[in-house]
Amino acid sequence: MVVIRSISFRRRITAMNGSTARKVDLTVFFGYPAASITVDFDKNYAAGTRKSVFSKKALSLPDWTKHVSDPEPFDLIVKLDAPYIYNNRSALLWDLVVGTNTGTGLYQMDYFNSLPAITYGESPQVLGRGCRSSNRVFKHDMTAMADSDDLILMFRAIKAPGSAGTIAILGTRDLNLNIGMCSNLHGDLTILVPIGTTDPSGSLTKYLTFPWRDAFIGVPVVTQLLALDPRQPGLPVSLSNGIRTTTPFINGTGNSPTGKVWRITRPGATSLSKVTMTCVTVRYSL
Repeated sequence: MVVIRSISFRRRITAMNGSTARKVDLTVFFGYPAASITVDFDKNYAAGTRKSVFSKKALSLPDWTKHVSDPEPFDLIVKLDAPYIYNNRSALLWDLVVGTNTGTGLYQMDYFNSLPAITYGESPQVLGRGCRSSNRVFKHDMTAMADSDDLILMFRAIKAPGSAGTIAILGTRDLNLNIGMCSNLHGDLTILVPIGTTDPSGSLTKYLTFPWRDAFIGVPVVTQLLALDPRQPGLPVSLSNGIRTTTPFINGTGNSPTGKVWRITRPGATSLSKVTMTCVTVRYSL
């Protein structure tokens, strides 16, 4: 189970002159999808699952007329009336019902209509601080990405002990455990993988590749590097900082998102659009 507390949106990357600040009356529904998706909004929910998570009320929308950064910040945040318990198995279906709108121009959210060649997990979060080695402080970067065929984990050691054998520690949770070494242990030791030997400056980059499976979708990942370091007192090894991220939630170009991503819009009171394979970019706060 996953507890969702808010849903957030961001503007299009390009400047949108009509996307001025405004107030709207908004209602938000969450639920799980029916067996088939149609242009009839209410029938897209499996029976008994459609639930109001943000009851109709006025909401102020930020000014989205200017380009800020790439990607844009998720600065339109809708805090749910109460936490929503998501089963983390079924697809999550949601819709927005917009009533009164004080703006006149189109208010355009970020969306995509094709998958990029490479997709990525969530932005990596640095955990703690690495040991001080002969090359200064031992740092570690890790990126989880996927192309059409594979899950790819990229490990990078920076300022590690020079010419040192190095192991990647992989797990799904942050132990943050003091084990009497020069840095806390963050990876939970689920998997230990030798990734090579650093150069004299303490640098090393290694890619680990696994055939893509849907079981890899959105898996929490915590990693840390361990390198041999005879300069350390006691146990002759150094630890890097930890990294927390996730695997991608969908793999890259080459596999159709059919059945995974749907978007339906109704721009007016009477007209319904066709079902499309585009998707609004959102972030859920847990």
